[in-house]
Amino acid sequence: METHLMPYELTWEARGVLFTFSGTASDDDLRQSNIDVYAHPEFTNIDYEIADFTAVTRLEFSAEALRWTANADFDASQRNPTIRVAIVGTEKLLLGLANMYRALTDVRGNPWEQGQFATVDEARIWLADDNPRNE
Repeated sequence: METHLMPYELTWEARGVLFTFSGTASDDDLRQSNIDVYAHPEFTNIDYEIADFTAVTRLEFSAEALRWTANADFDASQRNPTIRVAIVGTEKLLLGLANMYRALTDVRGNPWEQGQFATVDEARIWLADDNPRNE
């Protein structure tokens, strides 16, 4: 397992990557975490991304950063179209931002399936169910 330490942590797993955000999560953290994932040599082989916001005390994501992420994810989906994205957290602001992200990615035609969950365990159950590469 490879871990990258910043205001977020990326943990590369056998079939995916876990983004763990804590404290204050900023636009820069959102952008840089995605850039780090897209540049990783295993990106084209992963099945999922779990974005865990349960340890975040403050979200500072702007609409512009969400648009940037939706566009960057669309571009990345051309390299790996079967990723499933699980967003984890229960804060109302996070859920609203997740819905905005979903709308932006749907408009772009991103093929990635998305889900919202209260816990990482719930996300893992969803990811294990009907995974396109799960044999």
